[in-house]
Amino acid sequence: MPKQESKEKIFNKIQEFLGKYRQLLVCEIKDLPADMIHKIRKLLRGINSEVVCGKTVSLRKIINPLL
Repeated sequence: MPKQESKEKIFNKIQEFLGKYRQLLVCEIKDLPADMIHKIRKLLRGINSEVVCGKTVSLRKIINPLL
């Protein structure tokens, strides 16, 4: 998948979540081992939540206009 298409997909997904849910959690996962991220995603799946990973700049472009 080309980079631009991937970024658009994440952008659309975040926009959808912002309209759909009352609460969102945004966190930085820098320096976390992949195994720990995998465990977190698996645990969150159990409580009917979703995880979206995106680049910092892309997420800022989506969230900053809303603040």
